[in-house]
Amino acid sequence: MQITFPGAILCAIATICWLAEAVGSLLAHGIDLARVTLAMGIVTWGVLDERLDAGRGYGHGDAYRPWLWVHRKNTPGQGNQVVDPLPGYRRASHFMAQVEWHVALLCVYLRALDVREQFPLWPFPHPHPLADHPETQQHRPRQCPGLIKIANKLGVDHGLEVGSDVPYVASLDLLVTLKRKKGMGLAGIALKPHELILSSESKVRVIERLQMEKVCMDHYAATHVVVDRGLIGDHTGGNMEFFSSGARVPSALQLESLQTDFKSVFIEAASETSISEGINRASRSTRLDPLSANLLWRHLTWRRQIEVDITAPLEMGQPLRCGGQAIARALAVELFGEEPR
Repeated sequence: MQITFPGAILCAIATICWLAEAVGSLLAHGIDLARVTLAMGIVTWGVLDERLDAGRGYGHGDAYRPWLWVHRKNTPGQGNQVVDPLPGYRRASHFMAQVEWHVALLCVYLRALDVREQFPLWPFPHPHPLADHPETQQHRPRQCPGLIKIANKLGVDHGLEVGSDVPYVASLDLLVTLKRKKGMGLAGIALKPHELILSSESKVRVIERLQMEKVCMDHYAATHVVVDRGLIGDHTGGNMEFFSSGARVPSALQLESLQTDFKSVFIEAASETSISEGINRASRSTRLDPLSANLLWRHLTWRRQIEVDITAPLEMGQPLRCGGQAIARALAVELFGEEPR
């Protein structure tokens, strides 16, 4: 089993020692909870208070602290974990599976304002997740019911932390903030294997969890979708990794005139010849060295200034194919219910 820890995050991970953080996410992956409990300990009221005092589950952007953190004791039985900043963030994001990382990258690519992973669905009444947002703080905070009340109304068991009398703190894989037609809004994304859902009876825990999530999102006035690896397919995840590596560029490549000239030459040449040749011609035209030209191409594609079908294999020797914007819009509608403004 291999865990992915990009960059300088390795040192930070070594300091993470929270107990029993990943039980909720591991349930979706079919992990042996008895083994996890023995390895990670029991969540007591004291442990819960420590997490709350540390701000776990609160904040926005770089100030957000996810409820669950990746560390070496909560390694899943399948799928690589990832700890890495998303493009535009300084903080490390914690994903319990690679598919969560890829979908989070896709959300940023689709112009989400914020992506909060491992977001807690509090068992007790709590403020709306946007109540303290900088752009909505002038509004009166809305009190939302806790998951215990929601579970009671649905007639299902809310549940306790394993081996404890502490109410279980469920977590949503991704809570996305975006600008909608009617203003700031939220989208909840649950990543669950569809075959697991289809094979479950109505009272199986995974179905009950999704029912509670859906009602909770209704109280947040948020959309709620359940997706699996089928959304990413064979190529989208890899393309997201590749193009997001060009999200940041040196100041010399940020000049609007340079980007405009590069884009114009590239699109004309790549449409007639190939993507590689388009980069070469744009490089010569703008007098950029090959490495800078390749970085700028990835940057403009990540910013959706250059159309690329992110769901298809990236064939550098083939002409540039149009339709990327339409595909991005369709993915946004599937994930968020509409394209972000």
